[in-house]
Amino acid sequence: MNETNKTFWAEKVTRSPMGLTIAALVGLLAGIATTTEAVDKILIWVGLKPNALQLAKDDERARFSRELAKAAWNRLFVMQRYVSAVKQNYPQIEQDKEWERYIAALLDWNRDLMFNILSLQQYYGTAKRNEFEYGIQPQFGQLHSCLAILRRPSPKVRCPLSETNDIAVIESGFETLNNDLYCFVSGLPDKNQQCTKTVY
Repeated sequence: MNETNKTFWAEKVTRSPMGLTIAALVGLLAGIATTTEAVDKILIWVGLKPNALQLAKDDERARFSRELAKAAWNRLFVMQRYVSAVKQNYPQIEQDKEWERYIAALLDWNRDLMFNILSLQQYYGTAKRNEFEYGIQPQFGQLHSCLAILRRPSPKVRCPLSETNDIAVIESGFETLNNDLYCFVSGLPDKNQQCTKTVY
Protein backbone atom coordinates (compact mmCIF):
# COMPACT_ATOMS: atom_id res chain seq x y z
CA MET A 1 0.00 0.00 0.00
CA ASN A 2 1.51 3.37 -1.05
CA GLU A 3 1.37 6.60 0.98
CA THR A 4 -1.59 7.98 -0.97
CA ASN A 5 -3.67 4.87 -0.30
CA LYS A 6 -2.72 4.92 3.40
CA THR A 7 -3.78 8.56 3.73
CA PHE A 8 -7.03 7.91 1.90
CA TRP A 9 -7.81 4.89 4.11
CA ALA A 10 -7.02 6.84 7.32
CA GLU A 11 -9.25 9.73 6.26
CA LYS A 12 -12.04 7.35 5.36
CA VAL A 13 -11.86 5.62 8.80
CA THR A 14 -11.72 8.88 10.75
CA ARG A 15 -14.72 10.28 8.85
CA SER A 16 -16.83 7.14 9.21
CA PRO A 17 -19.34 6.86 12.08
CA MET A 18 -17.29 4.00 13.55
CA GLY A 19 -14.08 6.04 13.42
CA LEU A 20 -15.73 9.05 15.03
CA THR A 21 -17.16 6.83 17.77
CA ILE A 22 -13.76 5.29 18.51
CA ALA A 23 -12.11 8.72 18.59
CA ALA A 24 -14.80 10.01 20.94
CA LEU A 25 -14.36 7.01 23.25
CA VAL A 26 -10.58 7.45 23.35
CA GLY A 27 -11.03 11.13 24.21
CA LEU A 28 -13.62 10.31 26.88
CA LEU A 29 -11.40 7.67 28.50
CA ALA A 30 -8.44 10.03 28.51
CA GLY A 31 -10.58 12.69 30.16
CA ILE A 32 -11.89 10.27 32.79
CA ALA A 33 -8.37 9.04 33.58
CA THR A 34 -7.12 12.61 34.01
CA THR A 35 -10.12 13.57 36.15
CA THR A 36 -9.82 10.41 38.31
CA GLU A 37 -6.13 11.07 38.93
CA ALA A 38 -6.89 14.67 39.88
CA VAL A 39 -9.73 13.63 42.21
CA ASP A 40 -7.48 10.97 43.85
CA LYS A 41 -4.81 13.59 44.47
CA ILE A 42 -7.35 15.94 46.03
CA LEU A 43 -8.77 13.18 48.25
CA ILE A 44 -5.27 12.23 49.42
CA TRP A 45 -4.38 15.88 50.02
CA VAL A 46 -7.44 16.53 52.22
CA GLY A 47 -6.94 13.23 54.04
CA LEU A 48 -10.09 11.46 52.81
CA LYS A 49 -8.11 8.80 50.98
CA PRO A 50 -4.84 7.30 52.23
CA ASN A 51 -1.85 7.36 49.93
CA ALA A 52 0.51 4.40 49.55
CA LEU A 53 2.72 5.64 52.39
CA GLN A 54 -0.24 5.93 54.77
CA LEU A 55 -1.40 2.44 53.86
CA ALA A 56 2.09 1.15 54.59
CA LYS A 57 2.06 2.93 57.95
CA ASP A 58 -1.32 1.43 58.83
CA ASP A 59 -0.04 -2.02 57.92
CA GLU A 60 3.09 -1.41 60.01
CA ARG A 61 0.96 -0.30 62.96
CA ALA A 62 -1.29 -3.36 62.67
CA ARG A 63 1.75 -5.65 62.52
CA PHE A 64 3.26 -3.96 65.60
CA SER A 65 -0.04 -4.32 67.50
CA ARG A 66 -0.29 -8.02 66.72
CA GLU A 67 3.31 -8.70 67.72
CA LEU A 68 2.98 -6.78 70.99
CA ALA A 69 -0.25 -8.59 71.89
CA LYS A 70 1.29 -11.99 71.10
CA ALA A 71 4.40 -11.23 73.15
CA ALA A 72 2.35 -10.04 76.14
CA TRP A 73 0.09 -13.08 76.23
CA ASN A 74 2.99 -15.43 75.63
CA ARG A 75 4.81 -13.99 78.63
CA LEU A 76 1.69 -14.21 80.77
CA PHE A 77 1.06 -17.78 79.59
CA VAL A 78 4.54 -19.05 80.44
CA MET A 79 4.40 -17.30 83.83
CA GLN A 80 1.16 -19.11 84.61
CA ARG A 81 2.62 -22.43 83.46
CA TYR A 82 5.57 -22.07 85.81
CA VAL A 83 3.39 -21.18 88.80
CA SER A 84 1.09 -24.07 87.97
CA ALA A 85 4.08 -26.46 87.88
CA VAL A 86 5.14 -25.25 91.34
CA LYS A 87 1.59 -25.40 92.69
CA GLN A 88 1.05 -28.94 91.38
CA ASN A 89 4.46 -29.96 92.76
CA TYR A 90 5.71 -31.21 89.38
CA PRO A 91 9.06 -33.01 89.34
CA GLN A 92 11.97 -30.57 89.49
CA ILE A 93 12.98 -31.31 85.91
CA GLU A 94 9.51 -30.22 84.70
CA GLN A 95 9.63 -27.08 86.82
CA ASP A 96 13.08 -26.33 85.36
CA LYS A 97 11.72 -26.64 81.81
CA GLU A 98 8.84 -24.27 82.56
CA TRP A 99 11.26 -21.82 84.17
CA GLU A 100 13.51 -21.91 81.09
CA ARG A 101 10.50 -21.21 78.84
CA TYR A 102 9.61 -18.27 81.04
CA ILE A 103 13.15 -16.88 81.02
CA ALA A 104 13.25 -17.11 77.19
CA ALA A 105 9.99 -15.12 76.97
CA LEU A 106 11.31 -12.62 79.54
CA LEU A 107 14.52 -12.05 77.57
CA ASP A 108 12.52 -11.46 74.37
CA TRP A 109 10.20 -9.08 76.23
CA ASN A 110 13.04 -7.05 77.74
CA ARG A 111 14.89 -6.96 74.40
CA ASP A 112 11.88 -5.30 72.74
CA LEU A 113 10.61 -3.24 75.68
CA MET A 114 11.97 0.19 74.75
CA PHE A 115 11.06 -0.30 71.08
CA ASN A 116 7.50 -1.22 72.12
CA ILE A 117 7.18 1.82 74.38
CA LEU A 118 8.42 4.19 71.67
CA SER A 119 6.24 2.52 69.03
CA LEU A 120 3.17 2.90 71.24
CA GLN A 121 3.98 6.60 71.49
CA GLN A 122 4.39 6.85 67.72
CA TYR A 123 1.30 4.88 66.69
CA TYR A 124 -1.16 5.50 69.54
CA GLY A 125 -0.01 8.54 71.50
CA THR A 126 0.99 9.34 75.06
CA ALA A 127 -2.10 7.96 76.83
CA LYS A 128 -1.63 4.48 75.37
CA ARG A 129 2.10 4.55 76.03
CA ASN A 130 1.47 5.52 79.66
CA GLU A 131 -1.14 2.80 80.05
CA PHE A 132 1.47 0.27 78.98
CA GLU A 133 4.52 1.77 80.68
CA TYR A 134 2.90 2.61 84.02
CA GLY A 135 0.08 0.05 84.11
CA ILE A 136 0.91 -3.16 82.24
CA GLN A 137 4.70 -3.26 82.60
CA PRO A 138 4.74 -2.77 86.41
CA GLN A 139 2.30 -5.67 86.81
CA PHE A 140 4.64 -7.87 84.82
CA GLY A 141 7.49 -6.66 87.05
CA GLN A 142 5.66 -7.48 90.28
CA LEU A 143 4.67 -10.92 89.04
CA HIS A 144 8.25 -11.56 87.92
CA SER A 145 9.48 -10.81 91.45
CA CYS A 146 6.96 -13.28 92.84
CA LEU A 147 8.07 -15.97 90.38
CA ALA A 148 11.73 -15.35 91.16
CA ILE A 149 11.00 -15.89 94.87
CA LEU A 150 9.06 -19.07 94.12
CA ARG A 151 12.07 -20.24 92.13
CA ARG A 152 14.65 -19.33 94.78
CA PRO A 153 13.04 -18.53 98.15
CA SER A 154 14.86 -15.98 100.26
CA PRO A 155 13.97 -14.51 103.66
CA LYS A 156 15.38 -11.17 102.49
CA VAL A 157 13.04 -10.79 99.51
CA ARG A 158 9.24 -10.78 99.43
CA CYS A 159 6.70 -11.08 96.66
CA PRO A 160 5.18 -7.58 96.24
CA LEU A 161 1.71 -9.15 96.00
CA SER A 162 2.00 -11.46 99.02
CA GLU A 163 4.43 -11.44 101.92
CA THR A 164 3.90 -15.18 102.30
CA ASN A 165 4.36 -15.91 98.57
CA ASP A 166 0.77 -17.17 98.46
CA ILE A 167 0.21 -18.79 95.07
CA ALA A 168 -3.51 -17.94 95.16
CA VAL A 169 -2.59 -14.25 95.44
CA ILE A 170 -0.13 -14.57 92.56
CA GLU A 171 -2.82 -16.27 90.45
CA SER A 172 -5.15 -13.38 91.28
CA GLY A 173 -2.42 -11.07 89.97
CA PHE A 174 -2.45 -13.06 86.72
CA GLU A 175 -6.20 -12.54 86.42
CA THR A 176 -5.88 -8.80 86.95
CA LEU A 177 -3.09 -8.54 84.40
CA ASN A 178 -5.01 -10.68 81.92
CA ASN A 179 -8.04 -8.37 82.23
CA ASP A 180 -5.93 -5.24 81.87
CA LEU A 181 -4.09 -6.70 78.88
CA TYR A 182 -7.39 -7.53 77.23
CA CYS A 183 -8.64 -3.98 77.71
CA PHE A 184 -5.32 -2.50 76.61
CA VAL A 185 -5.07 -4.58 73.44
CA SER A 186 -8.74 -4.38 72.46
CA GLY A 187 -8.38 -0.61 72.55
CA LEU A 188 -5.28 -0.51 70.34
CA PRO A 189 -7.07 -0.17 66.99
CA ASP A 190 -9.50 2.48 68.24
CA LYS A 191 -8.28 5.24 70.53
CA ASN A 192 -11.87 6.06 71.56
CA GLN A 193 -12.92 2.52 72.48
CA GLN A 194 -14.06 2.19 76.08
CA CYS A 195 -13.16 -0.81 78.24
CA THR A 196 -13.67 -1.49 81.92
CA LYS A 197 -10.22 -1.83 83.44
CA THR A 198 -8.16 -0.99 86.46
CA VAL A 199 -7.46 2.77 86.62
CA TYR A 200 -3.79 3.73 86.81
